[in-house]
Amino acid sequence: MSYAQVINITPRAVHALWLILRKFSDPSNCIISLAKTLLKIEEDSEITELLHLGEHLDLLEVVNSQFLLTPEGKRFATAPHWRLWNAPSKVKSLFKKCNVDHFFINLNDYHNRPAIIDLFSGVGGLSLGFAAAGFNIVLAIDNDPHACEAHRLNFPETVVIQDDISNFAADPRKYLTKVPDLAQRRIVGIVGGPPCQGFSIIGERSASDERNLLTTKFIDSVLALEPDFFVMENVPGLATSGIPPTFSTYIKRLAGSNGEPASTLVDMLPVQRVGKRSRQLKKKLIGSTIRKFSARADNYFKVNNIALSKPEQIITYFYDDLQKLILVEIQQAYTDQDVAHSLLTKGATELAIIAIASAYERLLKCGVFTEKDCKDYFQSLTLMFPSGSVLHETITEIFADYESFPPSMMYKGKKTGPVLQHILERVGQVYDVATPHVLNAASYGTPQDRERLFIVGVKKILERTFNFPEASHYLIAPKCLDDTTITPAPTVRDAIGDLPDIDTIPCLIDGHEFSASQLLETDSKFALKLRLELLDKADYSLPRPSWNPYLVDCSNRTTHEANVRRRLEILKPGARDTISRKTRLHPQRLAPTLRAGTKSNKGSHTAVRPVHYAYNRVISVREGARLMGYPDWMTFHSTKWHGFRLVGNGVPFPLANAIAREIKNIL
Repeated sequence: MSYAQVINITPRAVHALWLILRKFSDPSNCIISLAKTLLKIEEDSEITELLHLGEHLDLLEVVNSQFLLTPEGKRFATAPHWRLWNAPSKVKSLFKKCNVDHFFINLNDYHNRPAIIDLFSGVGGLSLGFAAAGFNIVLAIDNDPHACEAHRLNFPETVVIQDDISNFAADPRKYLTKVPDLAQRRIVGIVGGPPCQGFSIIGERSASDERNLLTTKFIDSVLALEPDFFVMENVPGLATSGIPPTFSTYIKRLAGSNGEPASTLVDMLPVQRVGKRSRQLKKKLIGSTIRKFSARADNYFKVNNIALSKPEQIITYFYDDLQKLILVEIQQAYTDQDVAHSLLTKGATELAIIAIASAYERLLKCGVFTEKDCKDYFQSLTLMFPSGSVLHETITEIFADYESFPPSMMYKGKKTGPVLQHILERVGQVYDVATPHVLNAASYGTPQDRERLFIVGVKKILERTFNFPEASHYLIAPKCLDDTTITPAPTVRDAIGDLPDIDTIPCLIDGHEFSASQLLETDSKFALKLRLELLDKADYSLPRPSWNPYLVDCSNRTTHEANVRRRLEILKPGARDTISRKTRLHPQRLAPTLRAGTKSNKGSHTAVRPVHYAYNRVISVREGARLMGYPDWMTFHSTKWHGFRLVGNGVPFPLANAIAREIKNIL
């Protein structure tokens, strides 16, 4: 066997060699010491293997027992990125024999890539998907400082600006004149995922959520710049946002969430001395009170003969009971009777909404009236309370809110809500918009059951039709496996099975990096690609230049209390802990949708992280990133809270890349 066949040529090794040679200019320096310090490697054998690779590629030569850079080594070391190195024919031939000739990207091709803008860019999930497809992300804008910091590290060739999208949308062309090198640049596309909490079925799904307006800002930007295409990503709830449910469903949702009236009550409470945590603590107080009220309401139905009770009596009882409970809880929390009475007065309607919806949902459940009669019966309740009373006015208001739902519409054969319809109508004059599709990231090679809505438009003048990419992976094995073009989606074990038990690594108590030598052996091609030991031929991305491939970051340990650990020890794969609501991952299945949590201005809520399938702890940020298909060279944040929030807010790389490749094909 020839030396060329024995030597290990991997993207990871070439990246490490490039990092060393960029710093190695003085032959009097010991390259071995330099490499060990730079890459934080302890084993001499690993350094020796890298230097042998350098010799083999004619980048290094040994003269008088010293390593020297060859002329080609100097060109390699000064290349803007190792993937942009114009390798000589001899090296290209060697790489081709080793079946890795796709390592390198022509520098002219790179500079001529079509330019796109990523709005609401986050940590860079969409950016990575489009960069890997051969686009150049020239500008990324987000108002989250931590997202911008990570995006700059991951994509140093991109201009990243921390700003409110409204400032960009007000006059995008003028905005671009202030950005170096972009004033005359032709923008081919705009991509982005406006914040989705207002549309999310998991969230409050409030039509009044100010973040919903950011979809309008995105469309404003598209219509102002008129690029060749745009891609908007959001939660599936956007498609049906505003479509009226049946009245019984509406009441059940109102009773099950109470998010909006509860939030209004929180805002009515005075600020406490705890500053930034004030809203979070007030929200816990109101939420706890509502839960106590619900438990008492359930008990009322158990001990009373509801068949003999009149609905108006039950509603009145619930309202009075909730007021008493709120009065006691607020007085105890604030030690101020005036605060409690003020809340009862100012928040009378909100309290009535909670009480009425809770009572009505229980009356519906126990069959006092049918779902068919629910709407008519509710409207008749207004006759049972004195006109002008809080309960009378609130019932009227709830009914009026429901009646004011705009009607659903059709777009290319699919029902759409008014929010989506408004978007489609605005862009429809300039763009041919494909029927919006909800895509599952797992269908494109992500080890996560994560559905997202995509709205893609191509400029009509181009006369090109965008079709959503066919699924490349199946979630559940089909009966017939004759089709070799589609493979099973990678599993949780495929994604994170090679990552060690971080609870056994002491440096992760205070730090977040461990040595890559502790990675476990794996035959998972999915994991090997994320480790950059394999490289997809269709991947044109540039791994972060500052990435040290001999370290794995974003791996902070989470310390659980003893009682929590005991519960996790008996939690079976695929099951959910009834107290914490954490789900244990199943090694042979997909991960559930990873959630983001919220920033400090929205309560600083930590997302519920799933439990590792083999270890009695929640997953790390790096493990979460693997489940999104993010390579190990991407970084997030040194803290668990911000790191997981950035990961959970992102777009999975395989899904973003599938969309980007389809657009590249038609352009």
